[in-house]
Amino acid sequence: MRTSALPVPLTGTWTRTVSKADVTRTQGAASLIGAVCTFTVKAGGTAHIACTGSSGAEFGGYVVAAGHNRVHLNLGIPSPDVYSWLVAGQTLTLTKVSDTVPDRVAVFVGVWKRK
Repeated sequence: MRTSALPVPLTGTWTRTVSKADVTRTQGAASLIGAVCTFTVKAGGTAHIACTGSSGAEFGGYVVAAGHNRVHLNLGIPSPDVYSWLVAGQTLTLTKVSDTVPDRVAVFVGVWKRK
């Protein structure tokens, strides 16, 4: 379900490391602590997330525009979500607007660096 074009600044490959604070804040799985995640978004919205380490999480799907500076991250667990985003220089900051999946929130919320 892709209804509008994905903003160009979101495209690319991004990385971040999931911290203990991320997992504690969301009550996510402890196995995510220290996972290095790579998030790739293509111009058409096709996306892929892979996290190394003990979590071993890897999912494909789509990033879908959901209004001004908001997206749905349709990767992994098929549960409704909305995140706001901001790209500044070589960083992408994702902030949860609504999401009930603790592991997804632990992985995605925070600052990502362009690879």
